[in-house]
Amino acid sequence: MTDQAQSDMQITIEPDGRILFPERLMAEVVMHTPGGKLWFNDKDRALGIRLMRNEDNPPYRIERLPGRDGGATGLLDASDFLRKVGFEPRADRRTYSCRFHQKYLMLEVQLEESRVEPVFNTTGLLDDYPGLED
Repeated sequence: MTDQAQSDMQITIEPDGRILFPERLMAEVVMHTPGGKLWFNDKDRALGIRLMRNEDNPPYRIERLPGRDGGATGLLDASDFLRKVGFEPRADRRTYSCRFHQKYLMLEVQLEESRVEPVFNTTGLLDDYPGLED
């Protein structure tokens, strides 16, 4: 799997802050990973889930639940973490697209549009210097 966003790679966040991984994501990305570390970028409003493949006691465990097609779905309780970083899940279930960064074993989930507006300099670099005399 490459480092790209795919429209079919999605997770669901429950109103109580639990994260649900669908069967396909579990089979292709999470596999037998016991859990991971969570990370939040307030500027981009993105949640990162760093999969810890060879760790016996990860900070956040991924619980396996039987799926419909014989596979497993995943459940990660991130409610305390999301509350700590100031992200309030919506009152209904919400599905978010995610991107997997294979190099870092990181799932990146864009939770909201960025709150920070870009600041553009109204003057250019050359405006800071006086013109040259010919």
